[in-house]
Amino acid sequence: MECPPLTPCRIAEYLAGLTLVGSSDYCQDSEVSPVRFRALLIALTLCIAAPWAAAQSTTVFVVRHAEKTAEPADDPELSSAGHARAEALAGALADAGIDAIISTQYRRTRDTVAPLARRIGKPVEVIEWQRGDVATQAESLAHRIGRQHAGQQVLVAGHSNTVPAIVAALSGHSIRPISEQTYGQLFIVQLDGHSPGRLIRARFGTAP
Repeated sequence: MECPPLTPCRIAEYLAGLTLVGSSDYCQDSEVSPVRFRALLIALTLCIAAPWAAAQSTTVFVVRHAEKTAEPADDPELSSAGHARAEALAGALADAGIDAIISTQYRRTRDTVAPLARRIGKPVEVIEWQRGDVATQAESLAHRIGRQHAGQQVLVAGHSNTVPAIVAALSGHSIRPISEQTYGQLFIVQLDGHSPGRLIRARFGTAP
């Protein structure tokens, strides 16, 4: 297929109304069905990969873990709503060509990506996220992705206090803080050798 130039609004057309972050062109955010979302991701991936293959285009999908239980407080598991959202994530990204899945060591992040990992037959790379300097650890993760997963499609599962730093380290764009009650945001960072990267925001699952 022949792909048109990937201007910000052209990308937004592929994503049928999803918000493009970090661009002078503002596009309205909206919900999309899982089936349409999968088709749009495939179209986006094909159109990105063709002209930028030589530059080893890398796409990173960054999510916060799904809804969690209150106990145990130190390492809670997913609630029933969280398990449903994890399955929704698997459905949304099943056809996105994910090459690698990265999660922090906590149960809630590992369980969020587990349905997708099982569906596509990929192992989960568990990273030890320490309490403390979030920005430095996010930069380290961005460098790791650049070294080990250049040219790939990567899913990263983090937390409300780490996802903004990870997105910033990868894309150079700032996003709003994520509240404890916010779930289902999907940040798509497209890296093609240019700085800053392209950042698209989407949603998966039902509104909490």
